[in-house]
Amino acid sequence: MCRHSGIGTYIRSLLQRLTLKLEYDFTLFGKLEQIVNYPAKKVSAEFPIYSLREQFLLPYLLERHPVKLLHLPHYNVPLGYSGRIVVTIHDLIHLKFPPSRAAYFYARTMLEAACRKAAMILVNSQNTKNDLMEMLGVKEEKIMVSLLAVEPEEETQNKELLALKKEHVLFVGNIKPHKNVITLIRAFKKAQIKNPDLKLVIVGKDFMPDLTALYRGDPGIEFLNEISPQKIKHVYCRSRLLVLPSFYEGFGLPILEAMRWGVPVACSNVASMPEVAGEAALFFDPQDVGGLAQIISDVWESESVRQGLIRKGYVQLEKFSWDRCAELTAQVYERSLVPGK
Repeated sequence: MCRHSGIGTYIRSLLQRLTLKLEYDFTLFGKLEQIVNYPAKKVSAEFPIYSLREQFLLPYLLERHPVKLLHLPHYNVPLGYSGRIVVTIHDLIHLKFPPSRAAYFYARTMLEAACRKAAMILVNSQNTKNDLMEMLGVKEEKIMVSLLAVEPEEETQNKELLALKKEHVLFVGNIKPHKNVITLIRAFKKAQIKNPDLKLVIVGKDFMPDLTALYRGDPGIEFLNEISPQKIKHVYCRSRLLVLPSFYEGFGLPILEAMRWGVPVACSNVASMPEVAGEAALFFDPQDVGGLAQIISDVWESESVRQGLIRKGYVQLEKFSWDRCAELTAQVYERSLVPGK
C-alpha cells in the first residue's frame, strides 16, 4: 500500500519519521522495492490486499518474524493473528458507500474484527472517531486522532511554481460515486455560462467510465489519470480554485495540498472537510449545484476573494504536522504495550 495515493502518503510520511526513533526496532512487511530505503529490518510480504493469501501468509510471516506490536495502516487485519495490534482506520467509506452488498459485509466483518482485536485505534479526524463510536460502538478511550499533513516544500521552488498563471478549476481524487464529481461538472457547466473561459481539470483514477465518457469530449474539461508528484505540483499551481464536492471524506488531503500551493479551496460542508479546512474555505451543500456554481464564479472573478482565501489557507496549514502525527503514533505504541491494554 506504500504507493497508494492517500494511505500510501500516510505510510511513507510516518515511516520517514518513526524508523529514525532510536528506541524502536522496526520490522517492515511489504514489497521490498517499496520499503528498501527505510532503516529497519525488512521482510518480503507480497499478496493482494483483502485476499485469502493475505489472511494466511501474514500470520505465517509474523510467526517467523515475531514483533511486540503490529501496526496495520488499514483495517484488513489478519484474523488468525493473536498478538498485540494497533490499527489505523482512515474512514468508514466501505460501510457508508459500499460498491456492492458483498463489499459491505466484508468491510463490516473486518472493521468489527479490527476494532475488537486492536489495543488502540488511530484515526485521521474527529469525524472518523465519531463514526467509529456511532456505527461500530467503539469506546472513545480506545481511539486516538492523529491529523494528517503535507510535506513542506523548498522556498525557492515555491516562488517559481506560485508564479505560474492560474488557468483552471481543479478536482483531485479518485472518480467514485461518493466523490460526487457529477455535481462539480454540472456546477462548472452552469458557471461557464457566465464565464465562458472557465476550464476544469479532473485528476484521479477513473472508476466511473460511463459517467466520464459523457464529458471527455468537452473542450472545457480535461481528465488526467494518476500523475507524478512533480506534475501534480504544476497542476495545483496553475489552479484558480480547488473544489472537493465529496459526500464523505475520512480527511481530505487535497484541501491541505491546495493550501500549501496557494490555491483557494471550496469544499462540502459535511464529514471531515469542515474540520480540515476550518475557516479557510468556502463551503457548500454537496447536492446544491447552484450554490457551488456561484462559488466557482465568485472565486474565478474576484482576485480579492482569492487572496483572502489564500491567506487563510496558509494560517490553517500551520495546524497540521507530520512530526506531530508521528509523535501521537509513537504515544499510541507506548500505550498499547502496557500490560492489560
